[in-house]
Amino acid sequence: MSVSTKKCNHCYFELVGEDVNRKFCPHCGEPLEKELSLAIDLDKAVKETQQYQNLKPRKNVAPPEPIRKSHYDDDDDDDYDITPSYTEEKKGHPLLIFFIIIVIIAVAAFFLLKH
Repeated sequence: MSVSTKKCNHCYFELVGEDVNRKFCPHCGEPLEKELSLAIDLDKAVKETQQYQNLKPRKNVAPPEPIRKSHYDDDDDDDYDITPSYTEEKKGHPLLIFFIIIVIIAVAAFFLLKH
């Protein structure tokens, strides 16, 4: 006569005899079947998502239009965005350039005076 056994995947509690037909572990309360466990986890995830979505009210409002600048006070067809036509070049720090030149001269002088 063989006795059927089953183990809980969470607490490894061993079920013997008629307890094998149970849906939940009598020791830890977790579902014994993987499909049931997945279904419960999915249900929890759906509920958490719904709660998160309920916290943030949805707004079906279109974003505001950008403010257009005009050099005229009235509203005719000459509206345009004012953007500069050139960009100012950034120059390096003069002390940094001076320091690099001094280092190059010092290294060159060291190698020339070494021979």
